[in-house]
Amino acid sequence: VSRRCGLSCVPPRERRFPAPKKRDYTDFSQSSKKPMVALLVATLGVAPAGVARRALGGKPSAAVWNEEIKAAWTQAYASAQGVPANYDIDEIEGRIPSALRGTVFRNGPGNFERGGQRYEHVLDGDGLLCRWSLDGATGRARFASRFVRTPEYAAEEAADTVLHRNTFGTQPASGPLGELENAFDLVLKNPANTNVQSWGGKLLALWEAALPCRIDPDTLEYVGRETFDGLLPDGALTVASGIGPEVDASLGLGVAFTAHPREDRKRGRVVGWSWAAPLVGSSLSVTVHEWDAASGALLASTPTALPSAIAPHDFALTDSWYIFALNAMQLNLFPYVLGLTGPVGALRTTGEGAVLVLVPRPGGAAAGREPLTVRTEDPYFAIHHAVACEEPRGGGGGSDGETIRLYTAAWPVVGAGPFLGDWGGDVPLYDDGKINPTLLLETTLRLREGGASLERSYVAGGACIDHPHVDPRFEGDGRVRYIFMSWCNAEGESGSPPVGYCRFDRLTGKTQVWRAPPRTFCEEVVVIPRPAEAGRASAGGEEADVADVWLAGMMYSADVGRSCLAILDGDDLESGPVCRLWLRQAVPHGLHGCFVEELYGMAT
Repeated sequence: VSRRCGLSCVPPRERRFPAPKKRDYTDFSQSSKKPMVALLVATLGVAPAGVARRALGGKPSAAVWNEEIKAAWTQAYASAQGVPANYDIDEIEGRIPSALRGTVFRNGPGNFERGGQRYEHVLDGDGLLCRWSLDGATGRARFASRFVRTPEYAAEEAADTVLHRNTFGTQPASGPLGELENAFDLVLKNPANTNVQSWGGKLLALWEAALPCRIDPDTLEYVGRETFDGLLPDGALTVASGIGPEVDASLGLGVAFTAHPREDRKRGRVVGWSWAAPLVGSSLSVTVHEWDAASGALLASTPTALPSAIAPHDFALTDSWYIFALNAMQLNLFPYVLGLTGPVGALRTTGEGAVLVLVPRPGGAAAGREPLTVRTEDPYFAIHHAVACEEPRGGGGGSDGETIRLYTAAWPVVGAGPFLGDWGGDVPLYDDGKINPTLLLETTLRLREGGASLERSYVAGGACIDHPHVDPRFEGDGRVRYIFMSWCNAEGESGSPPVGYCRFDRLTGKTQVWRAPPRTFCEEVVVIPRPAEAGRASAGGEEADVADVWLAGMMYSADVGRSCLAILDGDDLESGPVCRLWLRQAVPHGLHGCFVEELYGMAT
């Protein structure tokens, strides 16, 4: 499929992707050692998370994936040791920028086994919170870590065994009836392992299928489930009856909260959304909430419905819209209900086009309009959104003069098959190109009365990337220019571990790349705006996005067997870290985090 670049100031470019190839599936019904389970799986048509599924691209080159890299990458998914930790960092390469003062929080799976049972998937791992307290003026830094000790975690730790069902297939050890002994136990463990964010004086560990877990920022101790003063119903199952909240409460039904809220720093707000799956039908109940970032006061709530029974992983926002990308998937609940698999094992991608839903944002130019649904024929798979922004009316848009650009980390083509079937097991492995490349997708939406037209292009040189972010001062702002992300390979034909960082310039189409030393793996960057007195950019003024930020990214070196926090200059990314703060131990490869200006965990 050929796509043209929609950014008017960049020369058009084309990138071609192959038509979907015939998929290769393991015949689970024949290979299973448990005949009863194999029979039921064959009958119900579900594939487990370990089933091999070939990606559409070729296999990675030996330069980015070989036996040496594979062995080093496997080390990055060993369960964390030495937790809890709390100590001054005494090994610092370079110097912490003098104006950098505050705290970096990061979350991710950190424990992958219990009682000798390895979890079925790394994303079932127990959430490990990390905290770096940084004081550039004194050159001091301090590190702390602790598992999110939910009641489920504490019970499993005490029993030293898996007691709860998990999303990606980890289940309690089976008896004579095998997995059927887990039948009708539909309550999932909350690993609290995906993100950590802070607003309104609250630090929250997030996982997208449950309520947030409130955390004490000084001690990293688990405080309890966060309902925002009763705003979010707390129930055992994230299901809506469709009758009303009183009936839902009487049935013990609740909601879940996204793992990816957004900070709209221009307005001083944090935006997130809760959801509940339908008891009947295929329409997801969603409510988007906006809070004052400083006080935590609720400012707006917008209920809506998405034409899917499956919650999206991320969303984006502009001044006028909330934007959801719905991937083409089907859910067969019977294997999950019967205890044969986790919810992810009951999901299949259909190979059909993704759907975009635009929901009017209160106070924006689209307020009062109906939600807009845009169905595509592109079988891509959206994972994380970097940013969305509106261009001025009359700037090349449709009859309404509205143009929206959305930047998304996505798999370019996904055919029919088991969801995450090729991204499973102890460690995500890239043998034979089993894992699709993640590319930066630019979608240009031109709104018109009653619908929209769209164009797509894969940007950032077509490189394989992950976890893109922008300066939060330009979230949803048409002035946003730079997108920062981890970098995997320049080939863009297959996935491979992240081994560097990348910056994409929307205006010029150019990229900057810094590559880490061999056998070093790079996590997501946290984008930290320089303070006004030390910086050159400000939201709400006339200044543009000039990459006036620091980037904080955690890296693991297999050569030394330890992890570090790297600080890079967003304006000179290709020069590499200005400092590295080395830890005494390794921390497993993690996910998402945030920066706050408060300095936690360090005595003045």
